[in-house]
Amino acid sequence: MMHWQMNQAKLLRYLLNPNHPKGQSRVKFFAAFGYTLDNPEALASVLIRHPMVNEPGREVQIPGQLPRMVFEGDTHGNDGQPMPVCTVWEKGEGGVLRFITAVPLTR
Repeated sequence: MMHWQMNQAKLLRYLLNPNHPKGQSRVKFFAAFGYTLDNPEALASVLIRHPMVNEPGREVQIPGQLPRMVFEGDTHGNDGQPMPVCTVWEKGEGGVLRFITAVPLTR
């Protein structure tokens, strides 16, 4: 059984932070679907659910790091519209998957 762990700091300091120097495009992307610093829990919930509706995902091995799982596909924004996103999770021991990042999925 998998156990999904969300990194709140990544949500607050990067994905939803309009002052982050490298995260501007992601902030705008998530805001367009109704996710801002005012509701980080809502985005966390959607991102944790994302892999489950976009199985099976693919495993990626980066030398010297734990394996990662990558999931690509739609989830839904606060506005109900399809939100195409790629989520990346680090595989830990005991079935733990830790959130690494989420990026807009372009098609």
